[in-house]
Amino acid sequence: MRQQLEKTLSHVSQRAVKHWLKTRGLEHTAANTDLFYERLIKLIDNRSLSIDHLKNAAIEIEESGNKRIYLRNLQGTEAISSKSALRDHLDSLNVSLVEDRYQSIHQPIRPVLNYIGWFEQSPARVRMKFSETHEELEVNYETQTVTSQKITKFVVVVVDVESGFVQVRLDPASKVHPHKDQDGKSKEELYEDYYFRKAAELLGSEGLKAYDLSRAAEYLTTTQPRIFRLPIEKVRTSAASFQTYSSRRDVRDDPARRGAQLADGDNWVYEDLHGYWIQDESEGQLSREVFMQLKRRTSMLRFLADCLENEVEYAISRIRAI
Repeated sequence: MRQQLEKTLSHVSQRAVKHWLKTRGLEHTAANTDLFYERLIKLIDNRSLSIDHLKNAAIEIEESGNKRIYLRNLQGTEAISSKSALRDHLDSLNVSLVEDRYQSIHQPIRPVLNYIGWFEQSPARVRMKFSETHEELEVNYETQTVTSQKITKFVVVVVDVESGFVQVRLDPASKVHPHKDQDGKSKEELYEDYYFRKAAELLGSEGLKAYDLSRAAEYLTTTQPRIFRLPIEKVRTSAASFQTYSSRRDVRDDPARRGAQLADGDNWVYEDLHGYWIQDESEGQLSREVFMQLKRRTSMLRFLADCLENEVEYAISRIRAI
């Protein structure tokens, strides 16, 4: 059974799986890999867990953890006005609309669509998932050798049908990947742009417009009681200079930082926030503090590798409600 479990969980971290177990009230502590798999086998033997549960957990972690999530709005939503309209549009592209989320394709030769589906939830959503293969290089300076490892990267696009609000969730690009410039060099911006364009094509849209995070950035830093702990922030001042503040706990408690903000008044612009959603202010929706980075200029949120779907959705729902 261990071999089957290792195959199921081969592309997600043990830390993420342990957190997933913890959120479900299951035993999750394990000091090493052997004890980790012994724990899983024991949970399966006593019927507290199943292989299918772990397959779904792996998909959830792949689709939520370690993501740079670009928030966008669809320019034109006619093709997703109904499930039948989307199916007709996809038929014209020779793409099938599925009814369920599939296990992911790992290390494909070229970027590949895993699935696109219409999911009747509240609200109704279109969801699609891609995978592609990147290459990580490791240099051994002692032996003066370079080794490479193939890594599967996942990209997930989530669309609220009614509003046209889009999440483009991208794994961070490796140094070597399929999206290259005219000189054959891998470029992260080409990787990102490829999926913005691919999502627009599959959704029958003219394009994706950036979702403005200015109000959200200000709200996260000024609302009382605090809902977001802020150890690091980067701001733009009235002199068009950038200031970065950092603290072990929260930069807003630094008198020098408070004085600078007071002096700059309404010209103080929050550009980049690194912080944690506070569990005690989540009305029971979070089981821990959840890290999030917000970059206003690119309308992007970043989450850690062990982040789960409900944690990502909590953060985004709070931002959209502002």
